[in-house]
Amino acid sequence: MKVINPVINEKRKSSDPFVTKYKGKYYSCFSDDRGVYVAESESLAKLSESKEKAVCESGNSIAGVHWFAPELHMIDGKWYIYGAPSDIEGYTTHTMSVLESDGNDPMGEYSFRGMIRGLENQWAIDGTVFENDGKLYMIWSGNGGLMISEMSDPFTLTGKQTLITVPQYDWENRMSPVVEGPFVLKKDGYIHIVYSASDSRCDDYCLGLITNKGGELLDASSWNKLGKPIFSKTEGIYGPGHCSFTKHESDHGDIDVMVYHANTVSGTGWYGRSVWLQPISWENGYPILGTPSIEVEL
Repeated sequence: MKVINPVINEKRKSSDPFVTKYKGKYYSCFSDDRGVYVAESESLAKLSESKEKAVCESGNSIAGVHWFAPELHMIDGKWYIYGAPSDIEGYTTHTMSVLESDGNDPMGEYSFRGMIRGLENQWAIDGTVFENDGKLYMIWSGNGGLMISEMSDPFTLTGKQTLITVPQYDWENRMSPVVEGPFVLKKDGYIHIVYSASDSRCDDYCLGLITNKGGELLDASSWNKLGKPIFSKTEGIYGPGHCSFTKHESDHGDIDVMVYHANTVSGTGWYGRSVWLQPISWENGYPILGTPSIEVEL
């Protein structure tokens, strides 16, 4: 299937895209000034035609406003939306918080469960969760870098919180020093974190990679960073970053597809983003993301 990028041009849906596949359909999660939404689509190529539902309204002061980078995850048969709203209980700092579904329908009703316990009233954004060896973990951007902690349940951090990487290379320090937007990929015993680097407003926003091969996840020395970006701008495609990954059933079997935002006009920063797709491959357990392209084959 040939796809022409970008697949979404609507600004309110184009920041920090998150897409997951469930029972043959694709579910995306996004936010705007009015609230947090879940959207359902029959295919990746038709994400712009998704049926959407507001699951949290900004008028509800209890749940805060201006949710950063919401993500939709299933844990033990329920759906959880993790994001970083501000203005919760009078605190203006964006802090990782969570919505919980009432059942197993991603388009169903959700309830606000508050700030993540252990991160209350701290600057903590772009949180993602994953399971490994029967344990649940959260990775988020805070304390000047990427942090990781084990979770005792979908609402609570427990024990040690470890800073696993900070901006250290030139390509992580363009306009301002930033590492954010982590997403976890697991393959052949490796745990990879694909993350975004540099200021999200600049053309040089890009993706980096840190990897753990069988080491202690809460030990910073067990994570190894690649010294160069794994995905970066090309002519006519600027600031590619803040991605998620999902599956697509192609004529050749399931393939992994990255969903990310980028700009077609240099210098447009937060205001020129659109949503793009990129099929990826694997080599010796490592993801190969290739080069941003307008036309891709899924």
